[in-house]
Amino acid sequence: MIHLLAYLLVRRPDGSWSVSSHRNLEGMMEEWDSVRAINDKSSAIIHVGFWRPDTSIFETACLRDEGKVFLTGAARFALPSSYRSSSNPVLTEDGLPIYLALSGWGYVIEEDPTLHADQIPVMPMLAPPDRIPSCPIDWIKTLEEDDPDLFSECAKLFILSEALYEKRESLMPPTSRNRLAGYRFKQFFGHPPSRDNMVDGLKFAPPWILQMPVNTLNFPVRVRNRMAAVGANIVSDIARIGAAGLMRIDNLGRKSLMDISVAIFEAFEQGSTYCASTGFLQGELLEMTPPAEPKQGKAPKILDKVCLEATPMANSLEPQSFRDGLQAALSLLSEREASVLQQRMGIGGSRKTLEEIAKSYSLTRERVRQIESKAASKIIARMPMWVGSFRSSLVRMLDGRETPLPLLGLDILDSWFAGIETLFWPFEYSIGHLIEPPEFDIIRIAGQAYVSRLRQDEWDEAVRAAKTLLSTCAKSKSYTPESEVRLLVECQLVGKGEELRQMLWEVATSQAHFSVGPLGERLLVSFGMSAESVVEAILLGSDTPLHYSEIAKRCVRRGHNFDLRRAHNAAANVGFLLGRGIYGLEKHIELSKGEQERILAEVEDMLSEAPGRQWHAGEICDALEARSLDFEGRLSKYDLNVILGSSTTLAYLGRMVWVARTHHALGTADRMNIWQKIVILVQQHGSPMHASDIREIISRDRGLASFFQIHQADPLIRVGENEWGILWRDIPFDEIQANAIVDEMISILDKNGFGIHLSEIISSLTVNHALAAKANPILLVALATRSELVKSGKGGYIYLTEWEGPRRLTIGEAVERAFDTFTDGVLAADVANKASELLGREVANNAASSVLMKIGTYNLEKGLWFHYEESAEALEDPTDVVMGESYPPPLVYRS
Repeated sequence: MIHLLAYLLVRRPDGSWSVSSHRNLEGMMEEWDSVRAINDKSSAIIHVGFWRPDTSIFETACLRDEGKVFLTGAARFALPSSYRSSSNPVLTEDGLPIYLALSGWGYVIEEDPTLHADQIPVMPMLAPPDRIPSCPIDWIKTLEEDDPDLFSECAKLFILSEALYEKRESLMPPTSRNRLAGYRFKQFFGHPPSRDNMVDGLKFAPPWILQMPVNTLNFPVRVRNRMAAVGANIVSDIARIGAAGLMRIDNLGRKSLMDISVAIFEAFEQGSTYCASTGFLQGELLEMTPPAEPKQGKAPKILDKVCLEATPMANSLEPQSFRDGLQAALSLLSEREASVLQQRMGIGGSRKTLEEIAKSYSLTRERVRQIESKAASKIIARMPMWVGSFRSSLVRMLDGRETPLPLLGLDILDSWFAGIETLFWPFEYSIGHLIEPPEFDIIRIAGQAYVSRLRQDEWDEAVRAAKTLLSTCAKSKSYTPESEVRLLVECQLVGKGEELRQMLWEVATSQAHFSVGPLGERLLVSFGMSAESVVEAILLGSDTPLHYSEIAKRCVRRGHNFDLRRAHNAAANVGFLLGRGIYGLEKHIELSKGEQERILAEVEDMLSEAPGRQWHAGEICDALEARSLDFEGRLSKYDLNVILGSSTTLAYLGRMVWVARTHHALGTADRMNIWQKIVILVQQHGSPMHASDIREIISRDRGLASFFQIHQADPLIRVGENEWGILWRDIPFDEIQANAIVDEMISILDKNGFGIHLSEIISSLTVNHALAAKANPILLVALATRSELVKSGKGGYIYLTEWEGPRRLTIGEAVERAFDTFTDGVLAADVANKASELLGREVANNAASSVLMKIGTYNLEKGLWFHYEESAEALEDPTDVVMGESYPPPLVYRS
């Protein structure tokens, strides 16, 4: 995947360049500030895009205003409006408009409205119609080593790159200009200019050759007439046609091709002064004589058509594209060789195996392999320039590259690969069979194809090794900083495939989870796609412990759609219970290590004094508080339960119950089961029991938390307010009658479409009204919730399970919504009346006042309730709790 990046190209006063890429503005500003701190004369170009432009095209802009920042059009519109820039481009380089940054970069300047690109003096420049690809080596740097004197002259004119050479070479003295042209030709073409190779290497000729009028060269009359007939007016037109195209022009043969080569070489040998002697001036073309009239009969081919139909020939000028070279290569082969290679490449159809081709020719598989090998060797031997250009183009694009090279992006970087998207299989075959020794490969990553020196198996191994490394670091729980982890991962690609480091990091860390550390750095927390890995990262990144419902929400934000149960289980597996449904890590315990050690020692001593006595964590907290060890309220029973887990002398029996260890191992089986004990007590009592009596009896034998809750399960059933009895023994009707009442309740719920309040149950029944009136409504709720079809919830409602809620407001919600309808001060009675309308049943004034105390403020002088300036927190209505169960806070409705 190629990312959109911001590039900061910095030119220092000594002429050297440095380039950095950034994903955000802050990072780029820090880099620019550090550059200015070293030398405030440094200039910079900022560009935003998928590819980094060549620094050489910005030399003129940076020389024009030292210490300033220039923006390409893409960067100008990507920056915030506070970063002002010139309204008009001050330069246009290589088709890119360049704007001057006016503020935001350590300086502020006022715009000169008279300055824009059209008014900037530009050096006269002549360039061939098709841009020459950059040399496989930096020929300017090589010039510094080979000819320091000539390089010194170039440096004085800032000729430090190919682009600057094209612009400024005309400013050099004639002798130096000629020497530089010959040196450059040899560096690009591989041989010095000669009578035999000028047509083959014509596109590497200097601008003063390429722009020469054809009629000023010493061409034979026939050649001159044919050039005029096809519209070749200047030498660069001949370069476009190429040797293959010239041979297709009527009445031109090999002798004419040699005449053209000799005439251009003579002009080259005469040097740049020859241009002036023939009336040719740099940047100006002489008026051409009209082309000769064609002879009667066949019309001559025009230039564009000749170029399109030109097919490169063996031992001729280098093909103008990969497609042309492939066509020329196949033309060198016999019919059977070409057919075999086309089928192996997948030209005209799908790629075929040796076995499939062998069957179609009635040959052996080995014989087809021999034909294929011979054909490939013939291409390599007869078209060394094409194969060499093919290789050098890939070398040039991969050397020093920091981002992956996508196959479908080759034509953007080098027009020589135009149309490569339709030649995928031939390209893959060519780099594997026509480049000797094999140096490149196509690797596939996430469905995309990339060109690299790395093989697919080497990439797969690097990914495997990187993931193993990340997994090992995560399991160590050392919480390694992201920067260190990234360095270790990127070290998996050294030498070959370094341009894939960023993609390796992205692929390898797709299952890695990071959290922000105390110093603001990102730390590797866990690795893997399990819920436990994700939840651990969420907990470590949170400053406070989290409820499992909040953990589930944060999982979704991270792209992991775990349901509530799975998030809850994962939190229980990797974290500690630090509250009702709240989980955290050791870092969330507010007590220091020293305080925890003190607590542990005190509890171990306390429990050892009563061997066999089972202690609940809440009971232990009360005992510690009596000893003045509550640590200002920072110690909770949940924190204590975690702290005691490191003890070697205490045994955990589950459900926050602890006991001093004895000579035999203790476990959950030794813990007194509270619910079983309650059932036995109520059965032995012979009639319903109050919850307070049950608590008093059980606390004599077993430690209890300060919050004591009884859960309903057969045969234990709630028969009244805080009263518990035995099913069918302590209710005023039998099982058949009870089922009839419940069935009618379900029918009413289904018909109404909303929940029934505790106070409405008996009045809503018709068929079984008299029977139900004998029982407490709390008992009727308990009987209904025994069915899987019915649930009870906040607000004292029963509702159908499939609804996932009662579909009605609680008293707290109704009061708050009613209060929101009043904009000024209001009486509690008015709020209660409005809430009664919303709720569908009466809301007492004192109940409304209780709620208003939490969401509003009371003015004693006026006797009215007013809104807080800020939103009130969600509240829980204690008057609507059913069966002693605890419910989540009600929703707060806002108008």
